[in-house]
Amino acid sequence: MPDEKPLAAFLSPRGVLALALIYGTIFLYAMVLGPGLLEEREAKLASVSFSLASAPAKLEKEKAHSDATVKAPDGHPPKEPASKEPMHIVQKDAALASAESHSLAVQPEAQGAIHAEHTDKRPFAVHRRPFVAMDEAKYILAIAFSDFGLSESASQSAVAELPPEVSFILSPYAAQAQAHEAAARADGHEIWLQIPLETQTSGPGDPGSMALLMGGGLSLNQAHLNAVLSKGKAYAGVALGTDRVFHDALPQMQRLVEGIMAKGLGIWELNPGVDNLKAIATAQQAPFVRTQMAARAGENLPAFYDMIEGAVLAQGRMLAVLPLNPASAALTKAWIKRLEGQGVVLAPVSALAQPQVPAQPQARETQATAPPTQELHP
Repeated sequence: MPDEKPLAAFLSPRGVLALALIYGTIFLYAMVLGPGLLEEREAKLASVSFSLASAPAKLEKEKAHSDATVKAPDGHPPKEPASKEPMHIVQKDAALASAESHSLAVQPEAQGAIHAEHTDKRPFAVHRRPFVAMDEAKYILAIAFSDFGLSESASQSAVAELPPEVSFILSPYAAQAQAHEAAARADGHEIWLQIPLETQTSGPGDPGSMALLMGGGLSLNQAHLNAVLSKGKAYAGVALGTDRVFHDALPQMQRLVEGIMAKGLGIWELNPGVDNLKAIATAQQAPFVRTQMAARAGENLPAFYDMIEGAVLAQGRMLAVLPLNPASAALTKAWIKRLEGQGVVLAPVSALAQPQVPAQPQARETQATAPPTQELHP
């Protein structure tokens, strides 16, 4: 029979009191500290759950960062982009945006043979062909061919056969205008862009779909002008053949021409017999030049060459325009060789296009007059 002494001791008053104290202490601990421990335990469980839930995203982010900081062959990590600001897109008129992006800003030369250091960043200064013999040469002749780009074969032949001092007037209606411009520039030729105009000899639709129309209104003509200006990238200036129709619409046309000059382009009057553009160029102090002799379509070129030769030997400076056709380039090449024996120096058109400066008013010379003498009477 088991010993009953331990049980009797446990059930004694002292044993009962000890058990009461133990259970009381446990009860108080549970009531006071239990809720806080429970909340802490639940918070830890929640934190662990969040970490487990966000682990895939964190791993992806760390992987992307690791890929972005792969070191270059030189051992240095690649540089961060200069700016992470969002792009702001501004909607513009399509023709105007095209003109601004192509022709109204100075374009870098990709392969052109015309290279020079320029402190003047205006298109006329950047895209003109340099010419240094202005002061030394006794006879200077600038030759230009119109309608450049309209005929594929004639344009290619002219670029290949003619010396680089010969300039070209690029037609905005050329199918591959910029390709012809680039080919001519690569060979050293200077380019001017023709602005088609309504004239007395043409009907409102004859100059083409991009022509400036005297009754078209400023908005329409500005859109036409923007479309024309976008046809090239590296031209020194624009060429216009004005007449009485232009003069009659002068307020509107003057605004358009002033806008061209303000962009740093030269202005060329193709019509030898008028003077509509010079006054505008003078007010803007823009480079200006005017044709002195122009051959008509179908004109006898050898006879015309003789006229040009006589004029340049008599005047010293001459600007002549020839029509571009399959035969004119070869004929002109042979004639240029003949000119060299007479001391005539070829020059690009821009060599004769000088900035027009308004004449300064002369101060009146006041003559000092002696005061009238008075007779003295005794």
